[in-house]
Amino acid sequence: MGFPLHARRDAVAHLRRVFTTEVCREIAVDPKRFYGKAALFFQECWPGLLVPLLDVGTDLGVTQPWSDEGLLKRLTRRATFDDAAFELRVLSNLLRGRYPARRIPEAPPQKTPDLEVQVGLDRYEVELKAVNDSPLDVAAETINEQLLRADVIAPGLHLELRGSEELAERAFEDLDGVLAEARAVVAAYEACVSGIRREGAKPGVYEAPPYGTIHAVSGPEGGSVTPVVLPALPDYKRINKLVRLVRDACRQFSRRKGVAVVGVHRTADMLDTSEAIKAAAAADPAAFSKCQMVVLVDSVKDPNREYGAIPLVVAVQVHARRELSKALVRMAAVAAGRRGRSASFIRRTLPGEEGFAMGTVRRAMTAATIPADGKIDVGKMIPGAASK
Repeated sequence: MGFPLHARRDAVAHLRRVFTTEVCREIAVDPKRFYGKAALFFQECWPGLLVPLLDVGTDLGVTQPWSDEGLLKRLTRRATFDDAAFELRVLSNLLRGRYPARRIPEAPPQKTPDLEVQVGLDRYEVELKAVNDSPLDVAAETINEQLLRADVIAPGLHLELRGSEELAERAFEDLDGVLAEARAVVAAYEACVSGIRREGAKPGVYEAPPYGTIHAVSGPEGGSVTPVVLPALPDYKRINKLVRLVRDACRQFSRRKGVAVVGVHRTADMLDTSEAIKAAAAADPAAFSKCQMVVLVDSVKDPNREYGAIPLVVAVQVHARRELSKALVRMAAVAAGRRGRSASFIRRTLPGEEGFAMGTVRRAMTAATIPADGKIDVGKMIPGAASK
């Protein structure tokens, strides 16, 4: 997992201070909080799913935010966990990199930046923005969770539940209407899976009218399923969303030296987003006047480590005439890193160079029946996952 045993024990000790017995009991009986990262405390799971929680435990040990009740409470809420974890990650990275950094106390109703960091002789305000799910993403996750709890497992097969083009069009035009039919969607796929089992659980493509199809391939003995019923937002909308996040960050800077750090989370192409931010700043320089740099943060799977990830970064020079210093660019790599490892800068490949494709994805959830011996073959549970 990339975590030595002593590091895991330290991380767990810090997590216990946040997820106390009382908090876990509250989460266990609250459907709105049970799913997400906190659900992993209550069930057996693939070890790779625990890495984000262990990262949070490690970052808690570095930042020691025990007096920040607001931050700690956000970690226990499904809707705010990712944002709070991102804040911890960036602050802990800066502290590991020996940058003088601190959280700026909130002063409602006035909005303030999240952090202050010193780079050389200069002090910068830092506003952190992580991509939050769109209403379409929330709806997709809601329906997917209902499908994962439904009777949609066929022994010996991996099932991918796909929505139809018509359902996708309806989701863009009338999302509330689609959500109102969630039970009917689940029933249609349950009926289809029931038919697959009656016919001997054979690979193939099966209709689940009127909502979509099920693509069945050979899978684990107990069966597994991945629902991908609703579509993701188009690329340009996801990029525009990130540009809006940067605009919002700029409004919170109180002086000219501001840095916006944005967690992209594979929702959009980092380099296309960089160009869109530059274009927006050129078209409306006043709105971006206090922003010195935008740091786009993401990661890709490390091919040499089963549960590892390679942190990636793009440092965006917002204004053509304000060149970024080497010290500021170095700070961007540190802030975007992971567990003390600085992020790698990316660029487009030149003619003749070999690069790698970095697609944009929505989180996919897979359920599988765990065999009696407790051993899970991820390559069978999610065909192709072992090579990704």
